[in-house]
Amino acid sequence: MVLLIENLSGRIIGMNSYSIEDLIALVPSSIDLLTTEKIDAVIQINATGQDGGNWVITIQDNRCQISAGLYESPDIIITAEAKEAIAIFSGEKNPIAEYMQGKIHFTGSMVLAMKLFKI
Repeated sequence: MVLLIENLSGRIIGMNSYSIEDLIALVPSSIDLLTTEKIDAVIQINATGQDGGNWVITIQDNRCQISAGLYESPDIIITAEAKEAIAIFSGEKNPIAEYMQGKIHFTGSMVLAMKLFKI
């Protein structure tokens, strides 16, 4: 899952210019770019550390909704420090390498993780 980070004027902005909340807000507009396969899933994002938070991404019927908080039984839980999540989701760091180094953790459907991250 690599999101192009653009501000409202359409310019790509730098790593230090946005937060994990900015990335999460971009997911609905970027979801069509993730895969040509249909994905129906509930994804829990747990960003730990400074500026972290919890979000639920629901993808269903070609629509994506984001809400803050926790979901009781998501299809996948993705956990990483907020700064690592920003680097991974913005494409600065490789999710496979970060997973192998223990910097990002997946719980649940690894098939879904592979689809989301184009593994």
